[in-house]
Amino acid sequence: MEENKKRLLAHLLKTNDWVTSDELSILLSVSTRTVRNYIKQLNTTYKGYELIFSSSRGYKINKKNYYLILNNNDKYNTVETPQQRINFIRNKLITHPKGYNLFVLSSDLFVSEETILADINSLQAFFKNFSIVIKKNNSMDFYLSGLERDKRKMIRYIVNNESSENFTPTKALAMFSMELNSTEYNNIRNSIHKILNKNNLFVNDYALNNITLHLIVMVQRIRQGLNIAEDIQMEKIQNTKEAKVADEIKKYLNNSYGITMNESEFYYLTLTISSYTSEINYSLVNSHNIQDFIEGKYIDIAKQAIEKVKEVFSFDIFDDEFLPKFTIHIRNLMIRTYNGMYTKNPLTAKIKEAYPLIYEIAVFIALELQRYEDVYISEDEIAFIAIHIGAEIEKNNSFNKKVTAVFVYLDYYDTHLKAYNKIRKIFENSLEIINMVSINNFCLKEIKTDMIISCVPIISDDDNVIVVSPFISDEDVSNINSKLTMIKRAKKQKKLRGI
Repeated sequence: MEENKKRLLAHLLKTNDWVTSDELSILLSVSTRTVRNYIKQLNTTYKGYELIFSSSRGYKINKKNYYLILNNNDKYNTVETPQQRINFIRNKLITHPKGYNLFVLSSDLFVSEETILADINSLQAFFKNFSIVIKKNNSMDFYLSGLERDKRKMIRYIVNNESSENFTPTKALAMFSMELNSTEYNNIRNSIHKILNKNNLFVNDYALNNITLHLIVMVQRIRQGLNIAEDIQMEKIQNTKEAKVADEIKKYLNNSYGITMNESEFYYLTLTISSYTSEINYSLVNSHNIQDFIEGKYIDIAKQAIEKVKEVFSFDIFDDEFLPKFTIHIRNLMIRTYNGMYTKNPLTAKIKEAYPLIYEIAVFIALELQRYEDVYISEDEIAFIAIHIGAEIEKNNSFNKKVTAVFVYLDYYDTHLKAYNKIRKIFENSLEIINMVSINNFCLKEIKTDMIISCVPIISDDDNVIVVSPFISDEDVSNINSKLTMIKRAKKQKKLRGI
């Protein structure tokens, strides 16, 4: 009966004309009396809204009130745009492995079958990215065809994207019937972290979130009877620390959630742990002992990438502490890539927008890595590289040195000294006045400094000359500060671009 009501509403929405009860009875294969009951029930359900008009000419839907109801109905309030409709269909196909019917989708969304078919066709390109295709049976049930492992990869991708910068993606998980609150999510996360720590496997917060998400999706899919069933090479993981840890996690999941894991599930869990953790303690590795912890192949790749950056960008800020951490990151990145693991960086968009020059260097490094190893490196992985580069820039003194200035004054009973001392005090952490010059001895061509601060008007085309009053007003302080910021930014850009 509920499906008939949806079909009735969908039909009324298609037309601006009155629709007779006879027409609706034929459409729904019910009596005209049943049609009248449907109308009455719908208007009663949405009491307070005049949803369906009745007259001697038949029935007509009040579209304005219909959309008000839609926006106040939790089931449909997110389906307002074509893209949201496509996402709704996508999620139905994911959560209904045996298929979801075309006509049910049409009634769910109150659009025509033709619109649904067009949406499904547009979704094919998205699913193709994960080696998945949409198929249909004779009953017009649409379903996803592909490896279970690829379907889970797609689910994790969607959850990460929907979560944006939220590090606990509980709302996004709910789209796929994975109902858990942030406390439950954190309990799983913390339990996994304890197991990793106990076995001396090091993991950062981003990686721990990826492992947690892998497990949550795995638990839900296994509960639905959707196990990974592939031929795997167990010998690749036998007797490894990661396999030992995977076995502990397997027991934890069995005790806590009643999950039984087959060999294929265990194998891919082990690969996930291998991709996102490291036996290497960053604090113990330095430029002198790095070869004792990391394979020579990755050390060579990291060194070559750094040398290329120095050569192309004239960018030589890398000290001895940078290489070990960067090499460990490159090693872990490569292992993730070899294992086909996807890593979401919630800061990618911000890094690209706020630090374009740093991101440009990270892109260059990624291209070098791809050239060495013939692998694909995603934007999110590039953003992680950018974080390492950015951290080194912030640490490096070449970007933290004070701006230099020459103070030009008019010698009149030492009145300039008050201005000079006030400037020095206010800007003691960012400005170094390297010389004081009387206007009578001033020669612009002989001045080598970042900035000239003068109590006397100076004729000059130099943008870095700023004229202040002898008493240093608030406006003068603001102008000096603005000029300092501009000079620092210009110096940083010049250094990064190798100009």
